[in-house]
Amino acid sequence: MLADGRLCPSSPFFNKTTVSLQGESARFLIQTIYHQEPKLMRIPTKIIVLLVAGWLLLADSSQAGFIWNGQSGAPQPGTFIQVKFQDYEVALTPYTPQNPNDPFPEYSPQDIQARAIPLGFINPSGMNPDGSSIIGDQLYSIFSVTSINSAVGGKQFWVDAANQHMDGVISGLTLTSISGSGASATYNFTGGTANLYFNGNVANPFSANTGPWTVGWGGPMISNGVGGAGSTLVLSAVGVGGVSPDPTTSLTSTLTSLNVATDHFAGVGNGFLTDTLDTLFGFALDGVDGSTYSPPYPGNQSISLESNFNNQPAGYSSPLNYQEATGWSVNNQDPITGEYEGLPEPGSATLLICGGLLAAAGGLRRRTGKRHK
Repeated sequence: MLADGRLCPSSPFFNKTTVSLQGESARFLIQTIYHQEPKLMRIPTKIIVLLVAGWLLLADSSQAGFIWNGQSGAPQPGTFIQVKFQDYEVALTPYTPQNPNDPFPEYSPQDIQARAIPLGFINPSGMNPDGSSIIGDQLYSIFSVTSINSAVGGKQFWVDAANQHMDGVISGLTLTSISGSGASATYNFTGGTANLYFNGNVANPFSANTGPWTVGWGGPMISNGVGGAGSTLVLSAVGVGGVSPDPTTSLTSTLTSLNVATDHFAGVGNGFLTDTLDTLFGFALDGVDGSTYSPPYPGNQSISLESNFNNQPAGYSSPLNYQEATGWSVNNQDPITGEYEGLPEPGSATLLICGGLLAAAGGLRRRTGKRHK
């Protein structure tokens, strides 16, 4: 995440495969890097070994401070866990590049505020308030994790508490089509990126009391505390198919209530993601495979997403009242579900591996020196 709260793409070298290798063979990790980027083979082996050792320590530190503080302790490998969170969302009109020299302009606070659709309403008429088509509209949200529980059985593994906080950003879900009409319409989205951060501060830095509809909003990190000081990125995921016969559809949002006169709407959403970086849960690669659902849709999914969205949640007199009070247009109650595989506990195992790598690097240097005498 950039200083103004915008998202940066993940490194192409360290995907889920490499992250999950923590505690396993460093030789295989090096081979994975070579396979993904042949140009790296030009770099001396000693440098690669040192880089891998440093990366392992960095990956290990991402777990530092996190504890399974719930009543049931840590989940057992193979347990399906639900990460429950509160999500605060705005809908955005399609992105039109303004500054080609800015690599991520669509995520700047100013652009989000300029593109925000009043009341978060994706109009069934097919037109945005400015007269443009709703196809291409996007969803953007911040969220705060409240608890981690078992998908069945009522076990609690983690809860937000002092020194234990998680928050994140979801962006890039893009509307491609609408099925049905009126109060039962289904909106189909493609793409999407989610980043989850762990924060070990005593006080929770997250706040949703200001948003894109608030004057002076500075983005999720500056104004909402997402990914700020003391935070570590522990999970990145991208939207994938499996929820619809269209393999490009990563999220479907179906209305269950619609009042055009008051602009109030509510509904449910379903989708799939696959993690590209995971240093906390070790979600099984195809743990929530869409082919297990009916009808069977193909695809490889490690995370399922469910949501209950509402632009006039309880306690607010109207959608406008909610938007003016919070700076956000839509409130979501969202769990994500995945099969927990677990990762090695931080500490001694990683230190032993890194120590061995550093020793190997030293040996490479000495042997190289002798050959050139």
